[in-house]
Amino acid sequence: MMLMDISFLCECGEQIEETIDVPMPNFAAEKNKDSGVENFDQICCKSCNTQHEVYVVNTFDRADCSVNYGGTDVNYGMPYFSESDEDELA
Repeated sequence: MMLMDISFLCECGEQIEETIDVPMPNFAAEKNKDSGVENFDQICCKSCNTQHEVYVVNTFDRADCSVNYGGTDVNYGMPYFSESDEDELA
């Protein structure tokens, strides 16, 4: 599993910053369009307890993230391995 840092603004005005799990692409796929693997998660705002639906898809060449089915602007970075995962790969 990989990780991704995301941030977005809750409707209550609270800035939410979280690190979420990102699935590995399907390396058995022959084409990029077939390599996508999806993950759904929920993030709860600590200020107002609103549940936010998080969707992430990872392919060979990119990862995309949306919050609340695209209804919330979200900033996100590239997926990365945690330091412990990097140690296992070495």
